[in-house]
Amino acid sequence: MLDLKIIEVGESDYMSPMILVEAPGRDPRLCIDYRRLSKITRTMYYPLPNLEDRVETVAAATYITVLDISKGISLTPRAQRIAAFVTSFGSYRPLRLPFGFKNASYFFSKLMAEVLKGC
Repeated sequence: MLDLKIIEVGESDYMSPMILVEAPGRDPRLCIDYRRLSKITRTMYYPLPNLEDRVETVAAATYITVLDISKGISLTPRAQRIAAFVTSFGSYRPLRLPFGFKNASYFFSKLMAEVLKGC
């Protein structure tokens, strides 16, 4: 993840632990435990678009495009410090919005609405 520039080595006053999650019939996976951070984070809500309206808009479209969002949403330096995590190998800061972050769906929905505004 360091080579792919998904995370960087870094210290922070905020640290969440990385844990190994095991589920029956699945390979174990590494996860960042953001529960303590989530408890002190204000929940943010963003309205989802009406699906019927979106389908009608796409059906009437002259042009259709595909967006590549595989690299995710970049974090500000402040957000990187808040989302920092610690492992037995050291401390790291994510450079992109991590899975499991409390308001990730809010930020993603808001960004997509802004990008697609007027479409």
